[in-house]
Amino acid sequence: MTQHILVVDDDPDNAELARDILTVGDWRVTTTGSVAQALNVVRRETVHCVLSDVCMPGGDGFSLLDTLKLERPGMPVILLTAFGGLDDAVRAVDRGAESYLPKPIRAVALRTAVQTALDRAAATRRTQRAPSSPEIRPR
Repeated sequence: MTQHILVVDDDPDNAELARDILTVGDWRVTTTGSVAQALNVVRRETVHCVLSDVCMPGGDGFSLLDTLKLERPGMPVILLTAFGGLDDAVRAVDRGAESYLPKPIRAVALRTAVQTALDRAAATRRTQRAPSSPEIRPR
């Protein structure tokens, strides 16, 4: 199954770069330029992973992360930023981000982060669907 990745970045050049990097894999990539557009896509379509810039007008990556964690708790979110530091990275992970990557985007790091996020989400879904072991009672 082809997995759907949503890239959210108000800079069209960065969004296109991420799209170009990720379409090398077996992923379908959609780009949007705002939090509002991203939420419309996620609410209409099946999205397997979201990559979002942190600093955008009209809403930031942290607000998108918070909304997605409420509406789609199992969906991995990766935040990207050109301006953040260690404090923002810790804050992102504490709030549920799968990863926090610096810009400029590095192809190998981005592909690795997305694949890792998708693999973890799939493993979590398998674990949640697995039947629980019957309780063993002593005789």
